Amino acid sequence: MKGRTKIVVVVITVVLVIVVGLRLGLTVFSEGGRKDFLGRKRGVLDLTVVATKVKVGDIERYISLAGEMRGIEEAYAFPDVPGKIHKILVEEGSYVVKNQHLMYIDRSQVGFSYNLSPVRAPISGRVGNISVSEGQFVSQTTPVATVVNDSTMEVVLLLPETFVGRVRKGDKAIIEVTPYPQEKFIGYVYSTDIVIDRGTRTLKVKVKVANPYRKLISGMYCNVRMLVEKVSNVTYVPNTSIREVDGEEVVYILTKTNLENVREDNFYYVTKRRVISGISDGKFTAVLQGVSEGDIVVSLGAEYLKDGVIVRVIEEEVE
Repeated sequence: MKGRTKIVVVVITVVLVIVVGLRLGLTVFSEGGRKDFLGRKRGVLDLTVVATKVKVGDIERYISLAGEMRGIEEAYAFPDVPGKIHKILVEEGSYVVKNQHLMYIDRSQVGFSYNLSPVRAPISGRVGNISVSEGQFVSQTTPVATVVNDSTMEVVLLLPETFVGRVRKGDKAIIEVTPYPQEKFIGYVYSTDIVIDRGTRTLKVKVKVANPYRKLISGMYCNVRMLVEKVSNVTYVPNTSIREVDGEEVVYILTKTNLENVREDNFYYVTKRRVISGISDGKFTAVLQGVSEGDIVVSLGAEYLKDGVIVRVIEEEVE
């Protein structure tokens, strides 16, 4: 009995192994061709990728430079005579015109009496800062107030030598400031130096921007994006579509198959194609040779692709 029991156990074990093996290796035949037990087409790489259509348009390349905002005109007001501040006539932020009296200086001394001497606004604009108080003694070299013409603001930038020649008077600049993260201010280059700083290898460039609503304030930090290169009517793809394989730039072109499967996936043939790229705007890259408008390229998931495989595509980007 014990021998028969052992035989039965062995037979059952063998049968289970055969069933499991058949289960793992089972294939079925259908109208779509030969498939595995999950319904996947044999020869299909078990990988999902994101695809994008090749488009035609303009690609612009910008560089970002940091700067500090200031009024197009800023000037200190100085007394004509030494003495004590007798009376301050204006407040910070108030608008003044050139030569308007800002305050009076009393230069009288014991035994001597003089008329009050006015401190005049050096330019028209807004009073940015009053640095003295009534009763304070000042000299002719004491800056008592600052007047800022902030109807137009200025940003001084240091342009790297590499881009000298690509930035000219009249070029547009996009200005961003932290207090208004959703707003972009448009300025224009209005002045460039003619000598490169030998220490920093940079060229001083000045950008001015209209400030009708006084949102921009002198001293405000800003980021300025300047256009340095542009190509028009060129095919372009996402930066992530271009890969380097064996020292060459390539993209993977997708062609839809007619394969059927139980999960109704979209299967595409993969074809590796060599390309020649141009400038990039940080998100898209111009392709000078190798693709045409309407081609479908892999934009995400190309790391493990090879020429001739079949992959699944679950999304097609339209941007």
